[in-house]
Amino acid sequence: MNKLKVVSLAIVSFSLTTFSVARAEIGTSTPQEPVSQCSELIKECFVSSDTERTNCFYSSATHPFCEGTALGKLAFKRWAMSPDRSSGKQPPPALLGPQLVDKNCLMNFDNSWSSALVKGGLGQARIKSLDQKLESCRKEISIELTRP
Repeated sequence: MNKLKVVSLAIVSFSLTTFSVARAEIGTSTPQEPVSQCSELIKECFVSSDTERTNCFYSSATHPFCEGTALGKLAFKRWAMSPDRSSGKQPPPALLGPQLVDKNCLMNFDNSWSSALVKGGLGQARIKSLDQKLESCRKEISIELTRP
């Protein structure tokens, strides 16, 4: 009878330990892992030349680690605003013609974004702030430019 109690306690103890470890993995590691992997993908883009950087933003934004995340959406938006229209993996879209962007603003945005990625801990508030900064780089298209 004593052996049965010891075995039962060992099984219960093992089950609780396994449950605790599984719960800890689900609670902390799993959600952070894809975000940090997406962050690492995007960090690599900043060491590339301009043409390669454009392609890298697109590749990162459409990668399974980034696709659908706030960071992936920011990378996609940055790719779409790229002033570089040279041929690459995927040229930036121009549904209604070329976009006018402030190239200096984009350069400052890239510096801020790469700095934030290096520091780590990009929360939703920081990503939203970066998104607003990127949006401020768009220029209005003058009506005179759209007339033939």
